[in-house]
Amino acid sequence: MRLRRRAPGILLLLAAALLATIAISGTALAANLKWRFAPAANSSIGSGIPSALPLGKVGEISFWAPNRGLLIAEGTTGCKTTGTTAGAPCGLYAYNGGGWHLLSTVCGATDGRIAWEGADAFWTISDQRPGNVTEHAVEQEPQDVSLCHFVNGEVLASYAQPFDQPTSYKAMDAAACLPEGSPQSSCWFGGRLGTPSSKGAFHLHWDGHNLTTVYSPLGHEVSSMALACETAECAATPTLHPPALFESVQLGGNDEYGTEDPEHPAVLHQIDPPGSSIDFHDVFLPAPICRLSTKCGPDEFSECPLEAAECPPLPDYGLDGGGERVAPRTLAGLLLSSDYTPSGVNRAPSQVWAVAGPGETGPPSGKGVARGIAHPIALRYFDGAWTQVVGDNEAGGGNPFAAEQEELKGIGQLFAGVAAEPGSPAAWLAVNSHDEEAHVDRLQAEGEGSEAKATVSQRETLGEKAGPEGPGKPGSAGPIACPAANDCWLATSKGWLYHLTEDAGNPDSTDGYPLDTDPNFAGVITFRPEDEGTPQLPSIEPPADDSLANQLESALPTTAVQAPTARTAKALVTDVSSHIVHRYTLELSFKLTVKAHVQLVASRKSRKVAETARETLKAGKHMLTLRLNPRSWPNKLDLKATPLEPLPTVEVKGVTGHTVAPPVASNSAET
Repeated sequence: MRLRRRAPGILLLLAAALLATIAISGTALAANLKWRFAPAANSSIGSGIPSALPLGKVGEISFWAPNRGLLIAEGTTGCKTTGTTAGAPCGLYAYNGGGWHLLSTVCGATDGRIAWEGADAFWTISDQRPGNVTEHAVEQEPQDVSLCHFVNGEVLASYAQPFDQPTSYKAMDAAACLPEGSPQSSCWFGGRLGTPSSKGAFHLHWDGHNLTTVYSPLGHEVSSMALACETAECAATPTLHPPALFESVQLGGNDEYGTEDPEHPAVLHQIDPPGSSIDFHDVFLPAPICRLSTKCGPDEFSECPLEAAECPPLPDYGLDGGGERVAPRTLAGLLLSSDYTPSGVNRAPSQVWAVAGPGETGPPSGKGVARGIAHPIALRYFDGAWTQVVGDNEAGGGNPFAAEQEELKGIGQLFAGVAAEPGSPAAWLAVNSHDEEAHVDRLQAEGEGSEAKATVSQRETLGEKAGPEGPGKPGSAGPIACPAANDCWLATSKGWLYHLTEDAGNPDSTDGYPLDTDPNFAGVITFRPEDEGTPQLPSIEPPADDSLANQLESALPTTAVQAPTARTAKALVTDVSSHIVHRYTLELSFKLTVKAHVQLVASRKSRKVAETARETLKAGKHMLTLRLNPRSWPNKLDLKATPLEPLPTVEVKGVTGHTVAPPVASNSAET
């Protein structure tokens, strides 16, 4: 049964609180389903902006539900400056079912990513904030090397490291969060290769309390991530039966394969599967049905037993157009997309699409080596099994994109994005192009098991649909997402938006979806907390001149002066108490006088043994939890707190001058 928005039939109450009702129908109105030019409007950004506004380079479009979406953009002003007076600022934009509007002027990115943690909580892979780049950081770019944690309409915490340090973050290209409240609740962020001493791909892992750096055991860069429900139980109760988290990798010319077979490297991983303590598992994709041979001769007519021949893992790289064997590393990193939605809109086992075309790495060269360039490949995961639906062992791989690939010569990767289509065994592909027109293809899978194949059922050139007010050349197709059946969004390389919808009257809205009125997505967020990547600059003010202080003191007459009433600042942290639960978990409760950065550090003999993530907390009562190691039991707890607002003051009689209390009442507690 497919989700539809126009039929006045039976209403379905969605699990996400923000959705009201959506009608159900089994047939899409194909004649009324079209891609339409739907840019961000004048009222979305502010006064003085043209009514049709490009958003600059968009890194990703992502949806919690069909009427709650986000996109992260570089903007037309770029992320290296803080100016927001002209054009679209670098930041985040939100969709509420009626249009896109500016949500945040901080935490934008050149090529950022978004991961939903809950209905009002999400993470972004963002650029390092303007001002963090110093003259000493000449070898590292600030793009996509920091994280922002948004909770309840504010940036709760920012995570970054100084450049050119052993702890510096690598650029990240993928992000995903398991459902909030699940037994393995966590978020993963993956990217480039590590240092010579840590050669695996760089990851950051959030376990709900702490952010830690993890390097995968294999030396390939991360390309993409996607969640997928394998069972009906997962679709119904993802918090009790978490979805699988898949990760794809990009093979490079200088990668180290270790024990891997370079002819069939593991191009997919499963991260932190439920019930496992191992973080990374190679996903070797066996062909659904291996080639079979018989033990009987041609003259034997009795029933012959079958024996399985060697069954190589997927993808089957096959042969190139000239009949040469393909070198796996010439394939670009697989782009992943699932129709799984964290809000539970799609109550069914998920499908995952993995697509890639030729990459930028050439085949190995040398005497006697004849290796071909990869052709486009598409894999589909459904009902717990992977199937290759595009690309086979024949020359050219049964390439349905041959004409587009020929037109694209010299530009690099063929695909810019993929979006699984909910309710159908299909996906929309954003295809790169030279002509600055946005090209999209719909890939439809038919058949089952090893017989399943996919064909291009629809091709669109969206630049032709801009309308009289639209741009003549909107740019190449870019990030794409489909939050529901018959509902997709695409951004071009210039930041123009297109909407696949049935609503012919208003392309900026989706008929049947109520407006999202959540206040956490209504305002404009302008504050990003400090992080470890912010340079600590010394004060430029000269010290006070006290050379004549002693002479002035002796020259002044001494008279009895009654001590006036003075004021002192209140302590930032009060009511501190702690206790141990579940044998090894410390719970520390306290009260903040004003909003502050807070972190709890446990140490033993001046060596740090555990710490919480640095958080931004509002005034009031709070509790921090910290898992302790019984073999490295701390003897000191250090609650570090830095006020972000002025501390209130109280009168102190009989004290001269103005005294200020330390920011924390009891900064350290001995155990």
